[in-house]
Amino acid sequence: MQKTFVNSVSEISSGKSFRMKPEHVEGGGCHLVQMKDVSDEGFVSVPLSVDLSSVNPEHLLRRGDLLFVAKGNKNYAIVYDSDYPAVAISLFFIIRPDATRLDSGYLAWYINSDFWQKYF
Repeated sequence: MQKTFVNSVSEISSGKSFRMKPEHVEGGGCHLVQMKDVSDEGFVSVPLSVDLSSVNPEHLLRRGDLLFVAKGNKNYAIVYDSDYPAVAISLFFIIRPDATRLDSGYLAWYINSDFWQKYF
C-alpha cells in the first residue's frame, strides 16, 4: 500500500510489536533493530536477524527513515541509512520524511539539538 503525503513533511508510525520473543535466524534476511543496537551516535551493534517472511513489508525500514527512541530518559533520532531489510521494535517511532520537502539528516540533527532535547 502506497502512502501519500498530504500537507505534511513526514509520516510517523510505531515500530513493530512482537507477540513472542523474536528468534535469531542465521541468514534470516531481515534485521530487527532493538534499543541495544543504537545510541545517540547511531548504530552500535549489528541487529539480530529474523525471518524476512515473518515481517509485513509495510513495517520494513527505508533508507532515510528516522528511528526516534520513544521510551527512556533520552529521546533521540538516528537515520536508517541502509538498503538491507530491517524492522524496528515498538519502542521506536518511525519518522518517514517526504524526501522532496525535508532532508532526513537535517530532521535528525534538529530533533537531537539541545533545544529539542531539553523539550523532550
